[in-house]
Amino acid sequence: MVSARKLQRDIDERKARLEARRMIVERKLKELAAKAYETMAPEQVLELSKTEERANIAAILGLSSDARCIELVAGLKRAGSRDSYESVVRDVSEKLGAPPLAEGLSLAEMERIAIGKALEKTLAEASPEKRRALLAEIGKGQGQGAAAIVTTTGALVLANLSGFGLYVAASTAVGALTSALGIVLPFAVYTGMSSVLATLIGPVGWAAVGLWALVKFLNPNYKKTIPSVLAIAAVRARLIAEREQRIAKIRHESEGILRTEAQELARLQEFMRSIEHLGPEASIPKNIIPPSR
Repeated sequence: MVSARKLQRDIDERKARLEARRMIVERKLKELAAKAYETMAPEQVLELSKTEERANIAAILGLSSDARCIELVAGLKRAGSRDSYESVVRDVSEKLGAPPLAEGLSLAEMERIAIGKALEKTLAEASPEKRRALLAEIGKGQGQGAAAIVTTTGALVLANLSGFGLYVAASTAVGALTSALGIVLPFAVYTGMSSVLATLIGPVGWAAVGLWALVKFLNPNYKKTIPSVLAIAAVRARLIAEREQRIAKIRHESEGILRTEAQELARLQEFMRSIEHLGPEASIPKNIIPPSR
């Protein structure tokens, strides 16, 4: 037996704990949402990058592997003869075949356009086997099938590049381009890809891709700026994808738990209303109380 008063007190305590848990979840989600990677300056993005990611960019730019983030960005701007990273990205995008970028785009949006154009060129010259493998890997990264990221004519749908799919696309473009240029990166650009795709984007796999071989005739500056921008874009894409993945995981896990607890409390409160005529000191048999965890 348990008194109605104690039962109500227990319910009230559970309600308070539930509300506290809700507030914790909301705070975590707000903290993650506040990580505005889309608009972060490249120096900030690189500060959050992995050591091997920075080492790859240093190798592309011909800088020391332990170069600071600010030095990497300065080296990129120097190579592009531009006074801002945004100007370098715009230049790179246009060199890859994009029309002049509209004003007001975030750095992430501009980088995504550059990634898309680089990937379009890669796919255009790839064999059917390489194309299928690459599209499958990108689709998997986005939680979609390969068909979801191309049109009926086979053209890449830039708007559909997002999440880890965008990261795979950028990393693949970096791998293909640096291989064609003969730049030896100290670390694999995307270690999580399937063994099939990892083989396909290696130096041997891309040796015969005619379009990427043409980059050898590019102005030396573009041999640094194009792969560097794509490499920074890959880091940003990874950070955004990981943030969204964490948000989705917290929501998925917390919503189920909080919903179950709220439903149990609602049943208990309804039960309390049904016995309130007995008074707060009434003794209630435990076996008639709605079960809960």
